[in-house]
Amino acid sequence: MARVQPRIIAGIGSLLAAFSMVMFSRLSVDDSPAAAVLAATGGPTVGEDVSYWGQVFPYLITMAVGMGMVLAGLTPASLHRVAPEDTGVGSGLFNAAQQLGGSVGLAVLSTVSLHFAGQRTEQVIEPITTALPGDPVGVQRALLEATFTEGVTHAFLVGSFLLLIASLIVWTNTRMEPHETGTDETHLG
Repeated sequence: MARVQPRIIAGIGSLLAAFSMVMFSRLSVDDSPAAAVLAATGGPTVGEDVSYWGQVFPYLITMAVGMGMVLAGLTPASLHRVAPEDTGVGSGLFNAAQQLGGSVGLAVLSTVSLHFAGQRTEQVIEPITTALPGDPVGVQRALLEATFTEGVTHAFLVGSFLLLIASLIVWTNTRMEPHETGTDETHLG
C-alpha cells in the first residue's frame, strides 16, 4: 500500500476475482435427465466427478486473494480527502455500501440462477417425470440434480461480468497516490 496505487491493487484484485468466477462457470457435470434420475434413485450425484482440490479449491483461493486485494485497495481510497472529523461517517458509509452491495449482488445472482434453472426445468421435466412415475419426491430430487448447475453457471458468468464492470470503474475513477493512503513512512512513524 505504501508503494502501489490503490487502484492497481483493487483493479488487479477485481480482475482476479472475475477470472475465478469464469472458472467456476466452466465446471462441467453430466446433468442429463438420465443422470439426474440415477442420482435421485440412489446413484452418484451429477457432480461426483468434479475434483474439489483440482477444479474448485484453486479458484476459491484466487477469489479470496482477489477480493482481499479489492478491499485492501478500496478501504483507504474510501476515506481519501475526507476531513479528519468526518472519517467516522465516511468509514460507516463505506461499510454500509459493502453490505448493501453484497445483498443486492446476492439478490441479482440468485434471480439469474433461478431464471436459468427454471428454463432448464422446462427442458427436463417431461423425461424425468416419465422415468419416475408416481414418485414426487424423486422427481424433485432429479429436477434439482438436473437444473442446479445450469442456474449457478449463469450466475457465475453474470457475476464475472459485474466484476469486470467494477474493475473498469476502479481503474478509471480511483485516483490516489500511495503517499495519500496514510500508509507511508511519514504517517506510520
